[in-house]
Amino acid sequence: MSLLINKYKPKKIDDLVGVDREIKVIKDFILNFKKGKALLIFGPCGCGKTSSIEILAEDLDLELFELNASNFRDKASIENILGSAIKQKSLFSKGKIILLDEIDGLSSKDRGGLTALIKIIQTSELPIILTSNDVELEKLESLIKKVVLLEYKKLEDERIFLKLKDICEKEKIKFNSKDLEKLAIVSRGDLRAAIIDLQTLTSNNELIVEGIEDFDRLQSEDTNKVLNVIFKKNDISESRRHIDLLNTNLIDVSKRNLTNVVFNNENVLYYWLEENIPFQYDNNSLSNSFEILSRSDLFRGRIMRRQYWRYLAYIVDLFSSISLENNKSMFSSYKKTKRSPKNNKKLWFLVSRKKKDIAGKIALRSNISMKRALNDFYYYNLMLNNEDLQDYLDLTKEEIEWINKR
Repeated sequence: MSLLINKYKPKKIDDLVGVDREIKVIKDFILNFKKGKALLIFGPCGCGKTSSIEILAEDLDLELFELNASNFRDKASIENILGSAIKQKSLFSKGKIILLDEIDGLSSKDRGGLTALIKIIQTSELPIILTSNDVELEKLESLIKKVVLLEYKKLEDERIFLKLKDICEKEKIKFNSKDLEKLAIVSRGDLRAAIIDLQTLTSNNELIVEGIEDFDRLQSEDTNKVLNVIFKKNDISESRRHIDLLNTNLIDVSKRNLTNVVFNNENVLYYWLEENIPFQYDNNSLSNSFEILSRSDLFRGRIMRRQYWRYLAYIVDLFSSISLENNKSMFSSYKKTKRSPKNNKKLWFLVSRKKKDIAGKIALRSNISMKRALNDFYYYNLMLNNEDLQDYLDLTKEEIEWINKR
């Protein structure tokens, strides 16, 4: 069976679920575009934000220039890439739309990047549309004042159920309506996730959800039980089923790393596996398991760069395959990652280095000694919430986050 998430990706306006009003707003923004404003569409994952723009561009016979905000590394890259895009006419003499996806995922030096983005929006002769999962982020405050906001609501359970039912009927998948209703409910409004769940739980053209009465409990069960299935059951199908029902992120999509080796998000399944594999396996099994994790990290990178969330299905399969290795341990108690400062106090020095790094930038810009910058850091810290000062000092996203947490 091919990937259902690809096969049933919306291809025309009628395929979009529950967004008739939103489509009208987007269409009106494009057709009656006024220079100086962009459209910012926000809402939860899997509700159709990006698909709506892609389909509408094709329906209006407009060229779509699509970028992902996570690809921008600094202010200069935004000015070069996005700035060039708004100056180039369509290759096919059509109208043109600029789509900047996942604006809440801007990489390092976000403050300077947002300033550059706002300037581009104010001068662009082409409609610019932005998408975001969240507009409550403090870093987007200056941008929100320059855009028209359009909210996409979480999809209703009934709409997701009907879509899943339609897919089952077209694919000749045998199903129980109550099982399908459960899948719709636990998707929490994410149609994309619901379709992935449907395919993962389908075997021999039949939807199989064992113990459906325990589905909600399994959805919130702790990670220890899932790890126990992966490490002890030696059953890839059973492992896949429990991973699918785990209410924990498989990979770290928080984009809030403190450094390359220290992070806040300690409950990601990837980190649990990374921490506990050495205690469960040795020799070839140990090597094979870490090889599997490295492959899953490649898919994570593609998801973050390109927003190809269908790769999550591959990550589930990879994690499940770890269960096929020969286990050496009889213990069923698992440890949280030691790469979180919450669980490893020795790593706090990596976080506290932010103070030294920021003080170094202050010293360089102010022509004072490093010692004086550190001694007077309390007073500088009171001023460092100023965005212009952050730009002037060339502070990274991680350094700004560190300042905001103090």
